[in-house]
Amino acid sequence: AADGTLSLPAAPGKVPGLAGLREMLVTRGLQPELEFLYAVYEDRETGIHRIYYHGQVNGPVPEGMVMIPLDILPWDRIAITAERSMLHRYQQEFRHGAFSIYQGDEISGKVRQISGD
Repeated sequence: AADGTLSLPAAPGKVPGLAGLREMLVTRGLQPELEFLYAVYEDRETGIHRIYYHGQVNGPVPEGMVMIPLDILPWDRIAITAERSMLHRYQQEFRHGAFSIYQGDEISGKVRQISGD
C-alpha cells in the first residue's frame, strides 16, 4: 500500500472468490497455481470473512507488488492482524513441510492437518 503496509493479493470486490483471485493475478502477468484452501477467517477486527489459498505464482513481480522471503517477513508492516497470524502459521508449516487448514478468527480456531496421501 502507499503507506508501506503489506497484505496478500486479494480478489477484487467485483469478482470475489477463487476465480476473481486467479483472474487478478493473471491480469497482472503472473501464472498462479492455487493448490488448496489454507485458511478461513472471520476477521473480528474488520467484520470481514477472509479466505486464503495455498499456492504459488510464477512470473515477473508486477508494479505495486513485492515478493518477500518467508524468513524475513516484516511483521510490523502487515497491517491486518488475522493475516499476520495466518502468515506466522504458514511460515512454521513451510519449515516443516506439513500444511493444515485453519477455520476460526484472528485469535482462535481449529487446525486440521492435511494428509499427504
